[in-house]
Parts: sequence; C-alpha cells; structure tokens
Amino acid sequence: MLAIWVVGMVVSLADTGAAPCPTPPVAVAMNPWDGATTSFTPVTLTLSTDTCATSANYLLTRDGLPVEEGADVEIVGSTAAWSPTTPLTDLTTWCWTVRAMDVNGESGGDTSPSCFTVDTENQAPGPPSWVTPRAGAVVLSTQRFTLAPAVDPEHRALRYEIEVVAEAGTVGQGHDLRESELTDRVLTSLVEDTWYVARARATDWDSLGPWASTAFFVNDDNRAPNAPALDPAQVDLTLGRVTFSAHGAVDPEGFPVRYTVELRDATGAAVMSWSELRPDPQGVVTVMTRAITPGSYQWTARAIDYQGMPGLWAGSQAVHVPSPEDLPSGRPVPDDGLGGLEQVGCGCDTPRAPSVAWVGLLALAVWRRR
Repeated sequence: MLAIWVVGMVVSLADTGAAPCPTPPVAVAMNPWDGATTSFTPVTLTLSTDTCATSANYLLTRDGLPVEEGADVEIVGSTAAWSPTTPLTDLTTWCWTVRAMDVNGESGGDTSPSCFTVDTENQAPGPPSWVTPRAGAVVLSTQRFTLAPAVDPEHRALRYEIEVVAEAGTVGQGHDLRESELTDRVLTSLVEDTWYVARARATDWDSLGPWASTAFFVNDDNRAPNAPALDPAQVDLTLGRVTFSAHGAVDPEGFPVRYTVELRDATGAAVMSWSELRPDPQGVVTVMTRAITPGSYQWTARAIDYQGMPGLWAGSQAVHVPSPEDLPSGRPVPDDGLGGLEQVGCGCDTPRAPSVAWVGLLALAVWRRR
C-alpha cells in the first residue's frame, strides 16, 4: 500500500508495508534544535530517526501547555517534516516532543522537549574572538585553540563553524559546535615551519555571523640564525669615528632578525656594544661610534631570532684607530658629539676648547686693566 503525504509544497511517497523494526524506533535528531531561534513562520519541524520508523506523532506546547498535536506523520527514509497550523507569535518560545513508531505502532517513547524561539527580525550574531592562538603567534604543532563566544543581539543560543587553512587548502574543520566545544580542541595535521589561518563564525540557526580569523606559525624546533657577514670597518681619520656594518643573517623559520654588534679590546673584553639593531630594507645594519681612544680593536656581530635565540658570532675583524700623532695633519682627533651609542673615551683635547694657558693670559689682561 502506498500513502501520499503532503506538507506545504513537499509530496512524498512511502511503502507503509515495510517490515517492523527489530527494536522500537526512537528519534535521534530534532530541528529546530533545543535552544535555537528561527525567523520563519510557520516553522517546519524536522525529525530524524533510527532505522525503519514509518510514522511519528508530535506535540507542540507553550509555557508547558499543549497547543497542537499531530498524529501519524509519515516518515520517508529516516526523516519527517511538518508545519504546525497554529500561528507562532513573534518573540515567543515554543517546545515540542515527538514519538517515532513502526508499522506495528511500536515506539521508543517520547523525546525530551526541544524548545525554540520565533524572531522574525533576526539579526546576525557578532564574530567570536580568538583567545589562542593569537594573531602572529608562533605555536607548537600540539597547540590547542580557544574561542571567546560571539554575542547574539537577541541572546539566542549559538553554534559555531571552524576552519583551519594552509596555503595548500583546508586542513581541519568543525561544524555545528556548541560553546562548550570551543575550548581545548587540538589543531591536527599541522606541518612544521608553516603558516596557517584559523577562522570561526557563529550562527543562530537562521543567520550567519562574520568570520573571525587568526594567523599562526607552527614551529616545534626553533633553529638559530646563521652568523652574519662583516663589511670592512670604516675609520674616519679626521674625527676618530668608526662605522661598522653587517648583513646576511637569516632566520631558518623566515622571521626578521635583530643584530648585536660588539667592539672588543686586545683582551677580548667588550668596550662598546649595540643590541636590538634592525637592518635596513637592504638587510644591512650599520652603527657609528663617536671618537674613541686610539688603539687596535676587534669587532664582531651576531643575529638573534624572534624567540631570542642568538646565532653564532661572526669571525672577528680587526680595526685600528690611529693616535693624533699618526694623523697626516698632526691635528688631534676631535669629538664633535655626533653619532654612536656609547663612547669609550677620547684621550685627546678638543680644538674648540681654549687651553688652560689661554684662560690664564686672559685673566691677567683683565686684572692689569683694573
């Protein structure tokens, strides 16, 4: 025997002579799900069951009181859908239960009530926010993610969708997640030294909110940058200043590096040091001293990566700062007060400063005029 079932514009055919279920059928899913909000009236109620249920009864209630009852709604395959004839008033909450039955009328019993709210002027929820990993974070491949829930203007219960995407495509997904499922989830299939984008959005059953995204880098084994190359030091014979430049240090993980430059004396002790130096757009870092004590020095540099791991020092390079007597003009090395981050000492007079003898003669001339 064939039965015809009409719900709205849906027409289904089913063979009601199917064999009875080996066990009484039960409902396994109900939509709208409990806590959902819908903007549609009338609302279509949908039931999914386990195998070989052929019909269902439902009861619609409000504030705990029966409103409408439907009997022998036909199940096609494993689903049935129907629309209550009772007008569902806007901004009201309704609950319903359902009982699935086989051809012999056997049933697993009524489901627990599933309650939903009708809101015909539905506004989409806002975006969730990423707690971990934060944007630009460097994480381990066992990183867990945490989302702060989105906010819905109508205070509906929300579900979430999550995707983890690499350049090659999507590597992980989660759909229809409750807020309780948003924390302590492991991002799987993550590859070393790879950037990923994780994005999430909320739905209130009817409207989708905007995506919230965060980009992170997976790095289980942080490697140090290589030693930089040193350019020949440039000594200003007139001003006694020295310019150092280094380049070529690269972080294996692809992050920018910072440089440290040191000037050392004959014993190997650092007499000048510059740190956290950023290279220019060409990748070169440059420092200039002020006038320094004449003598022979060694200088070197190294790079430090994003996690503070230092690379190897470059091979030291010798630099000699001549004494004033060695200069071709015989003039002392001035200190013009320009450049450099630290001065070791000059050990010479500044030509702009009057000598002690000149100060004495000037004082004597003033005294004689009196």
